[in-house]
This record gives sequence, C-alpha cells and structure tokens, in this order.
Amino acid sequence: MRRRRFLAAGLSLAGATVLHVPPARTAAALTRVRPGMPGWPTEAEWEGLKEAVDGRWSPVALPDFKDPAVRKLLSDPFYIGDQPGLTQNSGWLDAWRSSPSAYVVAAETAADVAAAIRFARAHNLRLVVKGGSHSFLGTSNAPDSLLVWTRRMNAVTVHDGFTPQGSEAAPVPAVSAGAGCIWLHLYQAVIGGAGRYVQGGGCTTVGVPGLVQGGGFGSYSKAYGTAAASLLEAEIVTADGETRIVNKAREPDLFWALKGGGGGTFGVVTRVTLATHELPRTFGALHADLRARSDEAYRRLLARFIDFYATSLWNPHWGERATARPDNLLQIQMVFQDLTQDEARAVWQPLIDFLGANSGDYEGLDTPLSAPCQPGIYGTPSCAVTPRPPVSCSTAGRALRRPTSGGPVTRPWWGPSGTPSLRPGCPPRCSSGRIRPRWSTRCLRPVAIAGSSWPSTRASPARRPQRSRPRGTPR
Repeated sequence: MRRRRFLAAGLSLAGATVLHVPPARTAAALTRVRPGMPGWPTEAEWEGLKEAVDGRWSPVALPDFKDPAVRKLLSDPFYIGDQPGLTQNSGWLDAWRSSPSAYVVAAETAADVAAAIRFARAHNLRLVVKGGSHSFLGTSNAPDSLLVWTRRMNAVTVHDGFTPQGSEAAPVPAVSAGAGCIWLHLYQAVIGGAGRYVQGGGCTTVGVPGLVQGGGFGSYSKAYGTAAASLLEAEIVTADGETRIVNKAREPDLFWALKGGGGGTFGVVTRVTLATHELPRTFGALHADLRARSDEAYRRLLARFIDFYATSLWNPHWGERATARPDNLLQIQMVFQDLTQDEARAVWQPLIDFLGANSGDYEGLDTPLSAPCQPGIYGTPSCAVTPRPPVSCSTAGRALRRPTSGGPVTRPWWGPSGTPSLRPGCPPRCSSGRIRPRWSTRCLRPVAIAGSSWPSTRASPARRPQRSRPRGTPR
C-alpha cells in the first residue's frame, strides 16, 4: 500500500511538472467522491439520474455465489457478460481484483450514456465503462463507481454501401455495431447474412468496440489488417457529455485516436462502423500436439518449426498460435483462410517429412498433425478429413446461416484457441463432455436461443451450456 501511494504521488508530481499544475491541485483533481464523503449524491439526486435514463439505473447486484447453479454458470462467458457486476477476467498475475461498481446505468442509447457522464462529472464520481465482454486490464470495474453498461446496445446493421458523414468518398460495404455487440453478432450478420467478411477476433465473446479501440489484431490480420484498420466511423460520447460522429472528414484527430488509443480513453464509443471484405473461399483449422522424447530433440523441433513458420506460415493465409511448453510439448493451433484442404496439407508437408524422418524422437506420429474434423472459425463442416494429416476446412459460403423468422440460433462450442464452431455435437476427443485439460475448454452442444434474429444478450436458462451427451454414453 505504501508503495502504491508513493507511485501515485510520483505520477501526480510528474503530471504537475509537465502540465505546470501545482501538486496540490493535481492531488485534488485525482480524488473522486465515494460513499460517506461530502458531495456523494443524495437519494433524490440518484432518483433524478434514474428518471433521466428512463429507469435504467439501479444498484449493482451480484449473483448468489453459494448457489450451485450460479457457480456452474460462472464458466459460461455469455452468462458473465450478462452480469454488470462480473468480469470475464480476474486480473493478470494478481495485478487487480474484480470489484463491482456501486450503481449501473444499463444504457440503451447514446443519450443514456451522455446523462451518466454528465451526472458523474457534476458529482465528481468514479466512472467506468463496461461493454459486452472481456476486461484484461480491469478498466471495466471499480469500487464505489458509476458504471456505464452498454451490453444492451447490441444493434447490428449491414450496409451494402456506406459513406461516412461529411465525406465525399464512394460508398463501400460495411457493418455498424452498437457498443454492446460481441464479434459473434457481427460474424452472424456479415458472414452468415451478407456473405462477406469483417475482421475481428478469434474469440466470439470479445466486445467489438473494445477490440477496435485497442487496435484489434486477429487471426486473419495478416490478410485483412487490424480491426481498427477497417473503422470508417464512430459515434462517441466525450467527457463533456456531447455525442459526436467522428471519421476522417469530421474530427479526424479524435477518429485517429480511437484506432488503437484504448477503450474509454477519449470517451464512450456507442457505435462503430467497419468496412467489410470479400469472403474467402474457405476457412479452416489445423491442430496438433507434438512431444519430443528428449530435450535435444525438442530443441531441434523448435528450431525446425521456427524456420518452417518463417517460410510457410508467415503469409496472409495462416493465423493463431503455436505454444512451446516446458514439458517438451509443442502445441500447434492454427487457422487458415482461402486454401483448399489439399493446399493446406501441402503447406505442412515439409514438417511432416521431418517428423517422419525422426520418428524415434517424437510422440504422436501415428496421426501427424491430427485433430477431429471441425470447421474453421465460422462454418459448418463440409468436408471429410483423412487421418494423415487431417486438416479441417469449411466452405465460407455455408458459414453461420441467419435463421428464418422465429428460428433458433445455435451457440458455438469453444475450440482450442477460443475459436467457435457450429458443428452439431462435439469432436470425438471431447465426447465425454469433460473439460479437456490440454486446451482448458469445454465441449458444448449447440443451444437454441429464443428470438427471431440474433442471440439475446439477456440471461436465459436456454443459453446455459449443455454437455454433448451424458457421461458414460457410448459414441
């Protein structure tokens, strides 16, 4: 605690020196009003905020963690995202602890956001913003704060041609997403509904505006750039409570800052519009676990794989990761786009030949680069996969079909790198329904979500994860 105070004091002095502000004034500006302190809003003032946002204000309530059903749901990212007091991450190396806000405005419009910002400014309150998903750095929650929660702002609009306001640029295909959208919503609307591609992240529960504001490097960024590179326009509520439309033609400096400056740094983004791209022929995935029988063999494998990556995978087709574990295990979890199965297999042939020539040094060669047949990031399986080496592939045109009116929306099970699949049931290696320790993922059966178009972002028993089959049931 003393060290924190010392660092805070040092930062205050440094800021005062740069900005030529007296240290006393800087310290006062950093002090926010908390419960029990003079200036904390009265009940009547809180009621005034509630009226200003049409009743969408309330104290933050946490679920009952003693309830077994609730504890089970805590492993479901969709459920966590539906709770204003919870976060999907508890901190990096104990750098921070998730702590709920005091009150929440469940914003549904930019006007709600503006009202919350003006209220926090008038009363010198701590203000935090939480969208639809993750918060690795802990910025979406703070004790004794007012939370602007944008989860309900989840409208998605696909544009055949979009021109930013005030611009004379030619219209381009695009998609607009509210502040509470997650990438699953956009992939359904753009890939499944419009037959185009939008650059996002591999994990579909990531929030759309948050990824864009952080830059947004994704699985296919080597082909399509970052998510921020596709940003055409944003609606943002700044600290003065004003709602602004920003793009290259209108407030270009603020527009540039939103393309990587970090979520919440310059205001609360309530809507983003992203350019879409031509859909690749296919999406696919390739997963393998290779274990060396000795340290020396492991060093040779890593050296060969690094060379192989530089010559064969450092191109627009391949993305995701390879993990070198300390137990001599190399985990390969790659995805690809715009390659056929045969083309993908041919890429990996040099590494397969190396493993075959040194079969005594490595385990897992009975099915080199093996994985259950699963689609790539967005599709349903449309290919039979042979066991040596099985590379899974799906035709992009069959990806995430939008349901007809009143039809269900299937929910993905999560693949090794957080990538979703809409394949019915689970892959064979996950058929028991147990958690796979190697990938720390669960096997989920597609679950119908009530609604006529996109998945509801509100908690519903129908969205709870289900096992692929009862334990002990034969395949």
